[in-house]
Amino acid sequence: MTGSNRRALFMAAAEASLQALYPARLVDRGMQDPAEVGDQALRQGLHTFIAEGRGDFSGVVGSESDDSTLRFAIVSYGRLSDESAAGITRRVEQLEEQLEQEIIEWCQARKSAPLDTVYITKSTYSRGLDAPVAWVVMELEALYV
Repeated sequence: MTGSNRRALFMAAAEASLQALYPARLVDRGMQDPAEVGDQALRQGLHTFIAEGRGDFSGVVGSESDDSTLRFAIVSYGRLSDESAAGITRRVEQLEEQLEQEIIEWCQARKSAPLDTVYITKSTYSRGLDAPVAWVVMELEALYV
């Protein structure tokens, strides 16, 4: 990918690729407020892509746009179908593990460039603080080519 819209093209391709792998989930761009998303969407599961920035520039003058990485996050949301208090934190953790595993599988799946070099750098879980809503934030990097 070349030109000034490489990030937009990458993010659109990533969104389409994840949606194709998990068609039952909602996939979108940008931060979402779980309260505004709605219960039905949360129960279906939602993965959202958010561009964070670039890093690992080559340090060669004139190559800044060629050699770097794109940092982005995927925030995944879900809502428990069983909202009873007993064991709710454990069930939230299990749902977050499922959402996280989908992103791991997406990273490991065969994809054409530039999606072929996506890797996870960090995951953060809700710790059950928003139960019965589950969420996980995964930070990722990809070659910016």
